Amino acid sequence: MSLASASSLRRSGTRDERRRRLLLDEHASCPRSAVDDSKPTSSEGLGPYGDGEFLHHSLRFVDLVPQTWFPLVLGLLALATLAVGLGYLHVWAGARSLNSSTDFDALQLDTSGSLGSWFLSLVLIASAGMAGIIYSIRRHRTDDYQGRYRVWLWAATWCFLLAAVLATNLHIAYSQMLVSFTGAVLYGDGSLWFVLTGSAILVTLGSRLLLDMRPNRIAMTLLGFAATTQMALIVESLHPFAWSDASIQAIIRFAGESFAALSLLAAMLAHARHVLLDAQGLLPDKSVAVLVEIDKPEEAVASGRAAEMKTGNEKLQAVDAPHAGPPPSHLQPSAKPLASTSSASTTVVPAPANQDSDGKKLSKAERRALKDRLMRERLERERGKR
Repeated sequence: MSLASASSLRRSGTRDERRRRLLLDEHASCPRSAVDDSKPTSSEGLGPYGDGEFLHHSLRFVDLVPQTWFPLVLGLLALATLAVGLGYLHVWAGARSLNSSTDFDALQLDTSGSLGSWFLSLVLIASAGMAGIIYSIRRHRTDDYQGRYRVWLWAATWCFLLAAVLATNLHIAYSQMLVSFTGAVLYGDGSLWFVLTGSAILVTLGSRLLLDMRPNRIAMTLLGFAATTQMALIVESLHPFAWSDASIQAIIRFAGESFAALSLLAAMLAHARHVLLDAQGLLPDKSVAVLVEIDKPEEAVASGRAAEMKTGNEKLQAVDAPHAGPPPSHLQPSAKPLASTSSASTTVVPAPANQDSDGKKLSKAERRALKDRLMRERLERERGKR
């Protein structure tokens, strides 16, 4: 038997028990993934992607939401520049089609399946994605007892359907289907069916979104711009304005549709940023300001000064505390009869010898001088009596 094994056998039982407890504590404190022996530790037993650790650092959908205003504004300006470029291509394609027999249908904004329709569809799909991200965050809010967060799921679905309508002209098939079922052509070729349905959904869904966007004034304003522009485009489609050139009419209509789509996307981005910062606790807490306003009347009363404060439509006046009244008659001291003024004699009580009339303490020399003066006055009074 070696010396090492002999020394290990001679260890006390108390020390071994302590080492066992320490090992158990270390095993319990380690995470499950660190002590799991089922995962291979060498690179031989791993798959083609290794241990998959990169999945924990990959981009999430929430990371697409800009947390600052600079990338948001920059992205919207880039999309607006792209819309302007599509309008320029429309004018260039119209000029080339007049000089040659070649038709550039993909560049014409007034044709179906053009680059303009593709651009608007992409913007609406991006808006649907932002609405889905807002839904994924808003559904975790603890004070939403009525479940108002579900409106964002409907908003994402509606934006996706609008993107499909712009890309495939689905509204024409929908109007013809309702005309064939009901046999009633409301206006023109029956496109009023889709206009009425879309307007009802736009008003209902837009009002619900505005109510949920109340804490974010910027998002409310942008959504209002988008809804107003879209309603104006609907009215213009029912009563088209007589333009001198069809190309100008197509450009103006595309500009209105682009403004409405970009305003909707900007509203979704702004509110997604607001919701994400609110979930992270990075927004300023307004309850602190409310508590300060509530504490103002108490501070004014405690200081003893009258202060006028406005609360809503009524004015509150801070008043000092009432003064203490006189004590009851049975607690008041008994009154002593006053002596008559004729028999009353005025007695002057001299100040102590060590103090003057003001109560100031005299020095030793001043006390000696005062004592001599009082002795002289006493002798003069005695002489006068004789």
